[in-house]
Amino acid sequence: MLATFSTTNTIQESAIILPQPDSGFGIAISPNASMHPLIEMNAPIHFTLATGATLASTYTAGLLWLSRTPKLGPFSATAKITVTFE
Repeated sequence: MLATFSTTNTIQESAIILPQPDSGFGIAISPNASMHPLIEMNAPIHFTLATGATLASTYTAGLLWLSRTPKLGPFSATAKITVTFE
């Protein structure tokens, strides 16, 4: 199985989702809590193996400061995962 993460938000360095292009921070997704490696958007990765009727995989999302003066206030960004069975 393959998984592809995607977003309608602006992407920086292929893996950082920007709530706004000038937000000064981004959101990254990783397969582990150390946040390395980052998952690239729009690039297929191997997804967990199925056991019975259940599919499960854990991911961590984190904020990355990209500026010394990030914008303050509410923000919104989305990511979608598409699972492909081959």
